[in-house]
Amino acid sequence: MNELKNIHIGTIIKQKLKETSITIADFGRKIHLDRTTVYGIFERKSIDSVLLYIISETLNFDFYNEVYLNRKTNNFPPKIFISV
Repeated sequence: MNELKNIHIGTIIKQKLKETSITIADFGRKIHLDRTTVYGIFERKSIDSVLLYIISETLNFDFYNEVYLNRKTNNFPPKIFISV
């Protein structure tokens, strides 16, 4: 559990975004947030799970497994089954 205290998700998201050709403005549009809010995300140590899922899909990177669970996966995006 102590490992989670050392994770700064905003910094990791910023780095993953830099590895793509997506601009901050385009990234913001894709996740339905303005540029100011995107810059705010980069400063966050924690993040809402739904927002992290949207960011994961946008950047095609499984933050849950790669960062929090520290597991390499080849099956991203995850398959989510919702029953109604």
